Amino acid sequence: MPYCDREHQTLDLPWHQATCMAVKRSCIWMEQIEGVLCYHGHTLFIDANQPSGWHQTPWYMTARLNLIHALSRIKHVESAQAQLRHFMDMLELCGYNHAGEWAGIPALMLRINKDQECYDFVKWWHTVCGSYGDNVPLPSSLCFNVTNADAFERLDLFSDRFANSRYIVALTLLKVKLLLDIRKLDQVVFAFGAIFPREILDMILSYVPRSSVVARSCRALNDEARQKLVHELETQVDILFREVKKRDPILWWKLASRSSVLDARYSEPPTSWHVIDTVALSLMFNHTAWLETPGATDFIKAKLVGSVCR
Repeated sequence: MPYCDREHQTLDLPWHQATCMAVKRSCIWMEQIEGVLCYHGHTLFIDANQPSGWHQTPWYMTARLNLIHALSRIKHVESAQAQLRHFMDMLELCGYNHAGEWAGIPALMLRINKDQECYDFVKWWHTVCGSYGDNVPLPSSLCFNVTNADAFERLDLFSDRFANSRYIVALTLLKVKLLLDIRKLDQVVFAFGAIFPREILDMILSYVPRSSVVARSCRALNDEARQKLVHELETQVDILFREVKKRDPILWWKLASRSSVLDARYSEPPTSWHVIDTVALSLMFNHTAWLETPGATDFIKAKLVGSVCR
């Protein structure tokens, strides 16, 4: 059902009206600033070889971030898609400058089942941009050039390049999502393996995964390879879990909670109110993605309980 469908408005008018008005006000503010900048001859969209537009149009970028924040109150696929479009436009506008601002992008991709794109983005950030540091101006010649990377691959390329916990949290969610999907395949094989012929069973298995990454994986559909894949993913999740816990001991507890209020002041790096606002926004995106992924919060809660009992 579209969010602005008449039936939806009737069922939830007070909340719908408040959120839509916030989005409209943010749109008007953004369009006003864009109009002023264009009137004074500023070019919003830049060529790859030009300097970053972040310092040239800070008020426009702030207004657009405010619009994303207003849209984030709407928990609907159309809203998530719109937020991602705004983020990707801003990323292009900035010439990939200050890539630490874009830590919410992977979580939004996961929410709308763009799992492959999520892994490509995180790998690009950690392997290309991570070496420059968080919120450090990047060369304007950099471009997003990672596509169809192996989402099951080992973490060797990431282990010494983790520059930002928020990206690690999104990567952990992706790995957990893949792991839970593959475990479901095992459950289906256990339940129906002795009942159906292999051809029918393989057809059933192809409809089980939620993630398109798992659905396309030949290893996931092969019984022997699948067991090895489960072990590899469990090891990777353990590494990522410990890495985040080492940096911020309470971050996992925040993400595992049902509370919508996340205190960014206790998450890295609390250096300024601007950074705190940015961290809070990306934490909110990650928190929503974890809540919307079936079984993910229960999985991380079990790991938290296990780590306490040791």
